[in-house]
Amino acid sequence: MILNPLATRQQLAMTPTMAEGLTFDLEMELRALGCQMIQQMGVLLQLPQRTMAAAQIFFQRFWYTSSMCDFSADKVAVSALLLASKLEETQVGLRRLINAYHYVAFLLTRGARPSAYVGLAHDSLEVTSLRDTIVVLEMQMLKRLGFQMQVVLPHALLVQYLRVLGLTDPNLKVTLKPHENWDAEWSTPPSEGRSEETVSLAQCAWSFLNDALQTPVLCIFGPHVVACAAIALAAEMGEPCVVLPLEPAPWWLLFDASEPEIKIAASHLLWRYHHESSVPHLADLLDRDNLRSYIAKRPASPNSHANDCQVHKSW
Repeated sequence: MILNPLATRQQLAMTPTMAEGLTFDLEMELRALGCQMIQQMGVLLQLPQRTMAAAQIFFQRFWYTSSMCDFSADKVAVSALLLASKLEETQVGLRRLINAYHYVAFLLTRGARPSAYVGLAHDSLEVTSLRDTIVVLEMQMLKRLGFQMQVVLPHALLVQYLRVLGLTDPNLKVTLKPHENWDAEWSTPPSEGRSEETVSLAQCAWSFLNDALQTPVLCIFGPHVVACAAIALAAEMGEPCVVLPLEPAPWWLLFDASEPEIKIAASHLLWRYHHESSVPHLADLLDRDNLRSYIAKRPASPNSHANDCQVHKSW
């Protein structure tokens, strides 16, 4: 099996965007927002989930080689989806993709009602500009990722691992609760107003994997570790709590994972659920010019990246 290319320690310590002065938290927020755009465009275009997942992974990988101050993140999201649709043999017309992007960007940046949307004219200059930008960015993505476009998703592994652990019973229902070791330095866990819906543990773990696509965790760990992290979170955060076997040996050893890896991978998801943005119009910063202006007005603190370690705390 061909393994996924992973970010190096140097890339994780300082991404190109952070080197420009952006904080770790804000970069993660923009990455997640770009992935949400990919998901929304994919749904509009009726693309398979695997195509959307591959596009989100390409999008996350790209920012370990390139800065959001050089490439607008919203346009990179469109290019990632175009590239993924080709590689997954679910190719979509570029004009349809541009229309989907224009609609999603309209709702995201303007917060207007769908009924107020006016589509692009077929021969407008904006269509031509978007088409040229997306095609150039597609080539840039291929070049900057070194044509290493293989993607192994953790979903198939999750199903196998759940079967081995005997956790595929649809009658094994859980209700999610805040994690018991939520860090007090972060914002308050979303305990009020949270969903009380009861789902199977397998469905809960599957949902964690889908949400993991909005984080860079699949650029840091192999899919087997991410699948284990989803199982651990589903078991730990579900009511009633599901105890995973530790004897005669810890369960994760069976899947070639380690406890520290699982905890760090899970912490990325916990941060995603838990973090609240301090930027009122986050979508505006997907544009590189707006992001440059934001950084120039609010230069990052020299110690801004020190907060990165907060994400990697143990449970």
